[in-house]
Formats: sequence, C-alpha cells, structure tokens
Amino acid sequence: MDARFESFDDEAQAILAEDRFLAVFTHYRKHVLLDEQGRQNYRALLSSHEALELTRDELLYPGEKEVTYKGNVERLMRIEVFKEALAWQDNPAREYILDMMEEMLLEDNLLSELGREMHRSLAANKMELFELLYQHAPARTAGLLEQSKDGRLAKLIEYIVRETERTSALEAAGALSPG
Repeated sequence: MDARFESFDDEAQAILAEDRFLAVFTHYRKHVLLDEQGRQNYRALLSSHEALELTRDELLYPGEKEVTYKGNVERLMRIEVFKEALAWQDNPAREYILDMMEEMLLEDNLLSELGREMHRSLAANKMELFELLYQHAPARTAGLLEQSKDGRLAKLIEYIVRETERTSALEAAGALSPG
C-alpha cells in the first residue's frame, strides 16, 4: 500500500481513538448492512442537532493555528458527517443542516492569528461545503454571493461559486467525471 494512505489511515485511527463522536459515526458508516437498531442509531446521530453543531464548531474553529496533517484528516472526516447526513434524503434535520452550511460558508473564521496555510485549509473546507450544498440544494447557493458581497469573504465566496459552476459545466459536458 502507498505510504501516504497508510499515514492517512494511521491518522484516522488516532483521531477515532480520541474522538468518541467520530468513532461512533465511522462505525455506523462502515457497516453497510446495519440491523434495524443500528440503522435507527445511525439516523439519530445524523439528525442530532447537538452532533451537527459539534461538527460545525470543530470545522469552523478547529483549535489549531497552523495546519497539521492530523487536523486536515479530522476536518475531512467531519465533512463526511455532513455528506452522510444529506445523503439521507428523509433526514428530519435536512433543512437545519442546509441552513447551517449556508451560515458556515458566510462565517468569517479566517482569524488573523491563524497561519496562511491554515487559512488555505479552512478555505478549502468551505469549498467542500459549498460543493456539497450545491449538489443537494443548488438554489440555496445562488444567494450566497450576494450575502457575502460586503464582507471580508466576498472574494473567496466568489471564487468558490465560479469554480463550482465551472466544474459542474465541465462535468455536464462530459469533460470531467463527477466528484
């Protein structure tokens, strides 16, 4: 196996050993054929406002000032929580999640005390979240550019919107395979 993936798996395992929420989420996510109780537990997790708010807070304000590989892996794992929660079409928290994602995109979490690479990493997280929002509720993305126009994130949001639209157009034309 490629050493990069071994390192990713090692980091993921270390994170799961420290973070009970991500460990439980990953347990259910890996078990494709859950019994009825497992499916109910997983759905309860994916629709829990408390769990979703924790995920939001850890993504927006991860508590590190400089980028670490472990931090990047953890944030990717947290984005997966939103992916799974939105993949469940009947999630009773769906609108809550979509609202939360819009707020996350507009939240200026690129604090001055963070390093340049950390800003880039958090901006990349915003791009992932925007693409997810665009995939599940494209109409909601239309107003984000207008809402951000007077803020410090205006150019970042404009870039994210432009790149997502460009990528989607290339995918529609068959020049790229979807995500």
